[in-house]
Amino acid sequence: MERTVLVVDDDADILAATSSMLGKRGLGSITAMSAEEALDILKKYSPDIILTDVLLPQMIRTYPPTAGIPVIVMTGRAQMKDAFEIAGVAAFIAKPFSPEQLMETIFGVFRMGEGSEA
Repeated sequence: MERTVLVVDDDADILAATSSMLGKRGLGSITAMSAEEALDILKKYSPDIILTDVLLPQMIRTYPPTAGIPVIVMTGRAQMKDAFEIAGVAAFIAKPFSPEQLMETIFGVFRMGEGSEA
């Protein structure tokens, strides 16, 4: 079964590039350009991971149906890593990042989830 990542960013180029990276590595993607659009998507779909820019993690964490979905924050604000970790995100990746860094982060979160279910 294909794993799906919800990618949320207000930059269409980042959404397209990230979706392409995911697809090349066998992952499905759903994209949203705003928190509101992401929440609408989350009412219909349950992705395996949410990959979001800094604008969204807290909103998603407080929406009960998504509470168990791991969130990875991607941002250019590397100095805010500690704040994101406190907010309960599964991982953090600083922009700009390489495709390898992104995939390593995503698959690392998948491995963490598999370990917790054992």
